[in-house]
Amino acid sequence: MAGAVRRDGKTHRDRDIAGKLGRGHDGLKAPPLRILERAEPRSPAMERTRCVGDSMSAADLQPIAGAFGDLRPYFFTVAYRMTGSASDAEDLVQESWVRYVEAGAPEVRSVRAYFTAVVSRLCLDYLKSASVRREQYVGPWLPEPVLTREAVAGPAETVEQREAVSVAFLTLLERLGPEQRVVYVLREAIGLSYDEIAEQLGKTAAGCRQVFHRAQRRLASGKRHSIAPLVEHRALTEHFLAALDSGDAARVAVLLAVDAAWIGDGGSARQAARRPIVGADRISRGLVGLLGKLTPDMRLTFELADINGAAAAVVRQRGEVDGVMLLAVDRGRIATVWYVRNPDKLRHLERSLRTEP
Repeated sequence: MAGAVRRDGKTHRDRDIAGKLGRGHDGLKAPPLRILERAEPRSPAMERTRCVGDSMSAADLQPIAGAFGDLRPYFFTVAYRMTGSASDAEDLVQESWVRYVEAGAPEVRSVRAYFTAVVSRLCLDYLKSASVRREQYVGPWLPEPVLTREAVAGPAETVEQREAVSVAFLTLLERLGPEQRVVYVLREAIGLSYDEIAEQLGKTAAGCRQVFHRAQRRLASGKRHSIAPLVEHRALTEHFLAALDSGDAARVAVLLAVDAAWIGDGGSARQAARRPIVGADRISRGLVGLLGKLTPDMRLTFELADINGAAAAVVRQRGEVDGVMLLAVDRGRIATVWYVRNPDKLRHLERSLRTEP
């Protein structure tokens, strides 16, 4: 897109700054967000039908709707990194458009800047309520797995881009408070200045700087895994799956770090370990024993896909996605295995896999 689109069809030339998300921010200011001042309860945006008022026609909205559609993958990456939830990220992006239309479709100088601000405010409100829900979550809470091409919204050309959307790092972001997480993503992932963040969130630049530094300190105190080179990570994943298929616990254990951890997320819908399982011996014996109990009609199949920055195993049972197994690698051994089984967290990925080229 050469420039942001106004309702009258004219464009403004935007600076194209290559950002860490794979697409840069144009750095232009967004108008005041009056559309966020309403306080009444909302139902999910994806389930609502809205009518455009008499003062607006479909033709009036078409230019900016086209620009919004082109940038939707970018807005999704912003919301996903802030929330860790693909399904909620989709709803929040859609909600940003609903709010814009309900506000009378004001003229926008920069589509990217304006809707990034709206999405960020919506994510901030979401995170404030999500913290309560996650405290009540059954078992460990893990981010929803998504294809890397969706999480990065562009070619994942660097290790840093892939690590920024890894399950390890998204889980680490859970240590941050809502405001810290939003400010951190806007600054570190999108590359906005403190002045731009301040205008978008209604704070001072100095205040945003302080929030960002507090977020940095909190993240620095957590354990952080790096993504191994793609070829190495894929090979280790393949070896791990082959070892599981062999039924040899010793063959599985040798691929794991001594203090490796298995973390499962089944929510309240599917069976999964309610607490992390730690130790190569416990993990290998448990997995081999569990797989050995499966009857032929329950046989699991595995396929590799590029998910959250690295090769991951999509586990299918009777052709349906039963879970996703993601690995963290440390010095050539598997340090952590995350297994997401909650069906609510698999729906977005399953749709994406069906449309994968």
